[in-house]
Order: sequence, then structure tokens, then C-alpha cells
Amino acid sequence: MRNIICPVCSQGLTVNESGKSAICSQGHLFDFSKYGYLNLLLSQQKKSKSPGDTNEMVAARQDFLNEGYYEGLADKFISLATRMLSSSSSPSPHSKVASQELNYLDIACGEGYYTERLHQSLTKSFEVNGLKVTTTGLDISTPAIKAATKRSKEIQWLISTAANIPVAPASQDLASSLFCRVDFEQAALVLKPGGAFIVARTGNTHLLELREVLYSSLREESTAQEPVEQHALALLDTITYSQQTTVNSQELLFKLLQMTPHYWRATEEAKLELKNLSRLTLTLHVEFDIYQKQEN
Repeated sequence: MRNIICPVCSQGLTVNESGKSAICSQGHLFDFSKYGYLNLLLSQQKKSKSPGDTNEMVAARQDFLNEGYYEGLADKFISLATRMLSSSSSPSPHSKVASQELNYLDIACGEGYYTERLHQSLTKSFEVNGLKVTTTGLDISTPAIKAATKRSKEIQWLISTAANIPVAPASQDLASSLFCRVDFEQAALVLKPGGAFIVARTGNTHLLELREVLYSSLREESTAQEPVEQHALALLDTITYSQQTTVNSQELLFKLLQMTPHYWRATEEAKLELKNLSRLTLTLHVEFDIYQKQEN
């Protein structure tokens, strides 16, 4: 395990001789699942018996994303991450050259679509220069992490809350948080000085056409979140990604609905109306906020 800490005492975790568990110096023991992930979510950190995305939501997201409709969005995310890690203006690359490692953390990674794609890209881009890439993906949903392990065995997959990230302070060169509520304090804590934090949030026209089918009136969709100064994160830039894509499948349109909050907000009548559609052209509108951890 690289840079993973005990959620109880914050001491470093190491894999024991059997290779089946991770243990800290205080003796707290956590078993690897048969799928390869580590469950570091403490019982007192749960707000429900099965927090996070359900099996149905995860399966719908997997099926839809695997069709490639969000591939352009993923490529944009990868290009922004690579640019930040390669920037000569950032202190972070200098520290990576000295340590010969590059560490990336995806917070609330879901079933790992974006995590795995960026990991593969970073490996190709940086390991040729002798930098070892370690990627960690964490999510509070057990079904999501189970699904993520099928995408890659190279990535450290953790079940954990994003409100208490079990990753060593100042250990990450890059962190990301895509389409979820952001804990800026926790992100700042795990980043190295100069490290980058990329936040993806929906823009106000994201899936506009889908929402027009579901609702008689529309509300503001933007999910901007500004960190406070003491979190030591400076907003460097906001990059807009926008494109249109056409979904030619009744089944995939409903899977798209299942992977969004609109599935819980829409009425049964609205869902039935969507089920009657076999084709819909959709707007993808995403804002990428790029932050940098400030020097002490």
C-alpha cells in the first residue's frame, strides 16, 4: 500500500506477510476483499446501512459510460490533469523528479471509469521518464468499488468516506473530485504543496434536453463550490467543456437517467415519458475548476 493510513489512528498501513490484510503500528487490521479492495469505512462514519450508489445505479453507470458517450469529456479531464502535472510553473514536478514517484487520488471515484482512464494515460506519459505512478480511488459505495476493481488491478481501491480520507497528508501530486460534493479541506490536506486539484461540476445546460423531458420547469443546474482561504487552495482557472451527443437507444437513455440525481427527483409519469423515447440529442456541459495547493 502506498500512502494509505489507518482510519482509526492515522498511522501508515502496510500489507502483512500473508498479503491478505493491511495493518498499522497500533495493530488495527483491515482485510482485503476477494476483489482486491480495502474497506476503511468505519461503522461510525456511515449514515446508512449501505451508503452511496446502489448496485442498480452502478450497473447503469457502467453500461452507459462503456458506450463511449462521455469519452470526449474523459479525454478533456485527462488533458487538463496531464497539463497540470507537466507544468514547469508548478513546484510539484520538481519534487516528483526527486522522489521518482507520482501519486494521484480520485475522491468519490464511483465505478472507476475516469480513474482508470487517467491512470493508464499517466502511466504511459510519465513512467517512460522513470516516474512510478500510484493511483488511488476511493468511494463510500461498496457496489461502486467492487465494479471499479474490474476496471483495473493496478489501482489502489478503497471504500472510505471523503470526509476523512485515509491517505497520508501532503502525499498526492494530483487529486480529483468529479460530479460530487467537495470537501476542500480534506483535498488540501492530502495534496503536496504545488499539487493540483481538479473539480468537475455540471454546467447550467448539462443534460438540458433530458431535464426538459422530465420537468415542466427547470431550475439552475450549476454546482459551483468555492473553497475558503484557510484550505490553502487557489483557483487557477475554470475550463468549460461542451458538446452534443445523440443517444439512439431507449435502454441507454433510461440508464443515463439512473446514473443522475434526476432519477430520484422525477415523477413516475416523467420516467414513463422518457421510456417512450428511442432517441435524444443531449448537451454535455461541464465546468472544470483547477486549484493548486499553496506553499506553506
